[in-house]
Parts: sequence; structure tokens; C-alpha cells
Amino acid sequence: MKKIQVFCLLLLVAASCFGQDKLKEVPTTISEVTLYLSGVTVSRTGQVDVEQGTNHLILSGLSPYLDSRSVQVGMGTDVNILSVSDNSSTTIDPKKMPILNFLRDSIDAVKFELETERNNADVLTQEQNLLLANMKIAGEKGVVVPELEDALALYRRELPEIKRKMLLSSIRQRKLQTQLDTLNNRFNEFKRNNEKTSREVHLTVNADKKVKVTLSLQYYVADASWTPKYDIRSVKITDPITLAYKAEMRQNTGENWDGVKMILSTNNPMYTPALPQLFTNFVDLNGWYMQNRQAMPNEADNNYQYNFDKGKTNAFTSQYSNAEVNTDISFEVPFAVRLASDNRPMVTEVKKNQLPVSYKYFTVPKAECTSFLKAQITGWEDLNLLEGDANLYLEGTFLGKTGINPNQIEDTLSLYMGKDRRLVVKRTKAAEKNGKNFFGNKIVQSVVWEIELRNTKKEAITVEVQDQIPVSKNDDLEVIKDDLGGAELNAETGLLTWNKTLQPGETIKLRFGFTLKYPKNNSVARQKLQELRRDNYY
Repeated sequence: MKKIQVFCLLLLVAASCFGQDKLKEVPTTISEVTLYLSGVTVSRTGQVDVEQGTNHLILSGLSPYLDSRSVQVGMGTDVNILSVSDNSSTTIDPKKMPILNFLRDSIDAVKFELETERNNADVLTQEQNLLLANMKIAGEKGVVVPELEDALALYRRELPEIKRKMLLSSIRQRKLQTQLDTLNNRFNEFKRNNEKTSREVHLTVNADKKVKVTLSLQYYVADASWTPKYDIRSVKITDPITLAYKAEMRQNTGENWDGVKMILSTNNPMYTPALPQLFTNFVDLNGWYMQNRQAMPNEADNNYQYNFDKGKTNAFTSQYSNAEVNTDISFEVPFAVRLASDNRPMVTEVKKNQLPVSYKYFTVPKAECTSFLKAQITGWEDLNLLEGDANLYLEGTFLGKTGINPNQIEDTLSLYMGKDRRLVVKRTKAAEKNGKNFFGNKIVQSVVWEIELRNTKKEAITVEVQDQIPVSKNDDLEVIKDDLGGAELNAETGLLTWNKTLQPGETIKLRFGFTLKYPKNNSVARQKLQELRRDNYY
């Protein structure tokens, strides 16, 4: 009796303990995502009623690719979180469940028919065995002929019928088995195509009293990214330029983002807390170098360069860029984002800025009688630009693409906006001034060029024109500068530069000439015109 009482007491204690463990699924929704250049942090929230005592909570429907090490859960100070774990789970799309249930019911029905047919076959087998077992008709006096005739008649009548039924049963079993295999294959294929693998986070929490709390959950998924893109538009060369900041986003997290708050970030998405450490930067005349492992230089270490004159530690010029680019950038997309988990890129405009700009035309008629428009943009430093491609638009026309690299630009961002044929450029040789003459034992050859510029635009423009005069490499060959037409001369290279402003419809002409003087019986070797050197843009 005492054993029974002790057993009942244990059952009551176990039931009491089980009653304290509340197993509850907590629905959560994605409230915010922080999308990095590589990876994403997903934030979810949900409401849950926590009972007094120990509670077991399940957060389901999470990304199947979440990193378990990145899971963070918050529930406030009224609830103590005892343990956090996660595991995979597989669910079926609820919309597909009716079909799946129909296939399952069909399988059960065929299984029932097949089992029934197998039972019938067993009964026929037992009848056959019973019939064969009762064919012993010999008694103490030998075989009685009437009894033998009756037995043979029964055998001929019953045994063929049993055999026929057993054959039909075998055929029906094969058909039912084929039908069952087909249904099973369809069921497994349909289930495989419509089941969704996800992760679940299991929480064990404890509360001193019943309380309703807001639960927050964060985790990191690697398969997502964004890339900066730009649109640079100019309606008129007299107006500010518009720089549209765009983001090309993609994600394959297994979760669709339906109207979520998004933050684009260039921060390091690594979730393991680690204190950054600064190392010494050593600078020499050729640039600057960072010591990655040691705070002080080691002469035996070839991984750094350090060659300062201790007496002249300040007597050097460093090659730091004037533009300091912030590489730790985060900003919120000003609208809710919808992005499916299909890894397809989606480009959206994030923000737009109007920037001061000055335009200048450039032309090198000797190489090409075409003018190039260059935009010089200021005020870009506070926009937190990142390296990326930019589409160029001028007066509604797509001109092509260029690249923006904030690490290589200074106070002014210079962009080529392509060719503009509305500045007409011509370069011709003035025949009346050109010719070859002989003076004593010298040959004197004069050359005069004329450059014509015509502004067909409705606005005044500024243009820089470049040409050149030859530079002698021989003391016997003299280059005489006749008339440079007001150009600025670079004596070392022979480059001529004019900066002119043309009013709407205005035409101007630039003339320059030079004379070559060299001994008779010699000829001037001219360097072949090389391809025009251009700034890198495309």
C-alpha cells in the first residue's frame, strides 16, 4: 500500500512539473533588415504571454541559412532566458495541404484494399490447405469406392475454383501495389517540391509572474548583398547637377522581405565582438606604409619599409589624399522594401542630391576635331559616396557609364560627360603663310595653323583648347616661335593651351605658327601622331 502511495505521489509531482512547462509557439515578423555589402542582419519582433514558472517557446519560420552563432534574443528584464538553441524543421505550404491530404487519403485507401486482398488470399490458401488435408479417404477396411468418388468430385469442383480465386487475387494485388507505388511517388515528389526547410529557435525562459513581453530576435545570413550605383543627370549646363544614389540589392535568405524597414550599411557584418586595434603607420618619401603585426620596425623584417633619417624626422612630404572617405556608412532607405528571396537583383533609388557643378569643354583638334564636356562637381564629400558605376545623362540623353572612386578624388569630382558636337571645331593649315625658303646654307620652313570654334548652343560655354608646336632634339634644328596666338606654352613639351569663353552663336579663330631652321641636305623627322591620351572613363 505504501508503494502505491509513493508511486501516486511521484505521478502528481511529475504532473505538477509538466504543468509548469508551457510549450508555446511565438509568431514573429521581420521588422528590419540591415543589408551589408556582403551579408544581412535580420531583426524580428513578436508579442508573447509568458506564464509564471518555466516556459518553452518556439520561434519558427526563420531563414534556413542563419548562422547559429549570430542568434541574439531579447525579452526585457521581467523574463529570465535560461537557454537558447536552434535546429532545422520542414513544413509544407498550407495552400498545398489539401492536395497533400488527398494523396495521403488515396494512399491509405489503396493500402486498405491491398491489405484486404492479401487477407482474402490468405483465406483461399487456408481453404486449399484444408481441402488437401481432408483427401485421406482410406479406412481400416481399405478404400471405399463410393467415398472415393465423392471425394474426387469435391476435389474437382472446389480446388479449381480456389485456384482461380487465388490467381485473381494475385493479379489484383499486383495492380494495387503498382497503384500504391505510383501514389507514393507522387506524394513524395509533391511533398519534396512544396516543403520548406527553415530554422527554429527554442527558448527556455522563466518568469516570477505572468507577463506580456515584446520579444526581439536577430540573426545573420550570409547570402545577401547590395552594390552602390549612381545616376548623374544634367538638364542644362547652367543648372546644378543631380546625383542619384542607387542600390542594387539581392538576397537568397529563404525569407521574402515584404515591406520591411531597410538599412544599407558598409560596416563589417561580423557579429563576434572584437576590439579593433590600431598599428603604427610609417611614412617615407615614396608614400605611407602600415605595419600590420609589429608596433616598431624590425630591420630583419622585409614586410615593411622604414628608412627615416632620425635627424630629419619632419623633413618629408607625405602623399596622403586630400579627400578622406568614410568607409563606415549606414543610412536608412526612405521607404519600405519588398525583395523576394530569389537572388534576382533589384535596383532602387535611395536618395538624390543636387550639387554645384561647373562645366568646361575640352578639345584637341590635332587629334580629333571634337569637343568633350567635363563636369567638375563640388560638395560631394558629405554624401558618403562609395566606389561604384555611374550612368551619365545630359539633357535627357544617355551618354554612357563612368566609375566613381572616392578614394582617388579630391575636393572636385571631375567626370567626362562625353562628346558634344554642338561646339563645332575645325583645324586647317593657312596656306598663305606656309612654305619653305632657302637662306644661305639653311632651310627655313614656316607653318601656320588655324583653329575655328563655333558655339551653336544657347548658353555661353568655356572651352580649353590644346595643340602643340614641335620640340627640337638636335642643336642644328631650331624651332622659332612665330606667333602663338595668345596660348600658354609649356616649353618642355611644346603644349599650347587656350582657355576661351564663347557666347551663344559666337565663332572665334585661333592662329599659331612656328618656323623650323635647319641645314641644307637634311630633312626633319616628324614623330608619328600617337593616339590621344585620354583620362580613364568609359
